[in-house]
Amino acid sequence: MVESDDSKNPRMKLKMTGNVIVDMDFATTHMRFARIKVGEKSTKSVDLLLKDPKSVKFGKPTCDVEGTTAKVVSKKDSKGNLAYALEVDFVAKKAGRMRGNLTLPIVGKDKKLNLTISAKVDGDISLSPERLSLWKNMPETMAKEVVIKSNKKKFKILKVEDSSGRMNTELVTVSKGSHYAVKVSLSDKGAKETKSFSAKVKVTTDSKEQSEIEFNVFYSPQQRKSSIRQGGVRKTPSAATLKKIEAKKNRKAAKRAK
Repeated sequence: MVESDDSKNPRMKLKMTGNVIVDMDFATTHMRFARIKVGEKSTKSVDLLLKDPKSVKFGKPTCDVEGTTAKVVSKKDSKGNLAYALEVDFVAKKAGRMRGNLTLPIVGKDKKLNLTISAKVDGDISLSPERLSLWKNMPETMAKEVVIKSNKKKFKILKVEDSSGRMNTELVTVSKGSHYAVKVSLSDKGAKETKSFSAKVKVTTDSKEQSEIEFNVFYSPQQRKSSIRQGGVRKTPSAATLKKIEAKKNRKAAKRAK
């Protein structure tokens, strides 16, 4: 707490942050690559915090996230002294979410530095919304389905499943090969739950780049007022409405072709 003679601000809080270097470590514990498309490359770096940079030798970094390579590079700090950073390259080879660990061994010491690596790679097939929220007696106008579509490559959904058994899923074909909807509802098992829970629905496709797509469904047994918005979820048109929209588009396209 900082006190002053300013009548308008007699007391102020001063927040200070910093890194305490015990021996050596990364400046952060997590590196995230987000919104990258298949085939794209992204490079990021993280500083190495070292008590005595001149006395440290590094081994070869290894990472269990596919498409990730790394190397230690030397540089100068703000005072012109020797410093090091880890430069990480990530090449997106497939769509989906990935998470793993990067390890940097220290030569001559029984020590390894660890960095968590996560990535979200976007493919041609998209989900909307990516996370679905349900609650007891929710209005029918709220989204209870996830739209899965592709604007480029044709694909087919082979299977939709919820391993927890607490959700029922129904696959609706809006436009074969490009546009589908997965309707979600509580199963008998899920309806008996008295506490909130999250379930993961897995969609299997014939796409080489996105053979598996997952989305989470959160359920709350608490009844909400209809005036409360569904947090994080878009109001998605029903499958029937989507079919009408698709049919209208096809009729317009047919007229233009004449």
